[in-house]
Parts: sequence; structure tokens; C-alpha cells
Amino acid sequence: MQSIVHGLKAAYRHCLEFENADIHGNGPRQQQLRPFGTPEFYLLDAQDQVLYVWIGVTEAAEFTAVFDPLCG
Repeated sequence: MQSIVHGLKAAYRHCLEFENADIHGNGPRQQQLRPFGTPEFYLLDAQDQVLYVWIGVTEAAEFTAVFDPLCG
């Protein structure tokens, strides 16, 4: 998954902000999302509302299908 995530970060850095969160941490992001496994990915809007959730191994095309319309 790391190579997919790195590729997505490079391709969408102009319109999306990527953040890594330690699921074992106790920070505000972990409290908000309450992740329970890995890999787990969330797309949040500017108001921190969850728009999409991907759980488990996810192909790049599943992300780009959502990201492309948002990023134009």
C-alpha cells in the first residue's frame, strides 16, 4: 500500500492534503475517526466531515475514482 499512497500523494498534492495517523495514538484525529485496523483511509472535507472510507487493501483506481472528480 505504501507505493500506492506515495503515488497518490504525488499525483494529488495540488488539491488534497494527506495526513498519516498512528492508530495506536490518542490524538484528536484518532479520537474523531476511531480507526480499528490497517490499512484504513479516510477522505475528509474542509470541515473534517468524513466523505469516504476505505478499509483493507485498496487499489489505486478505487482512490482515483473519487479523487479525480474532486480535483478536476
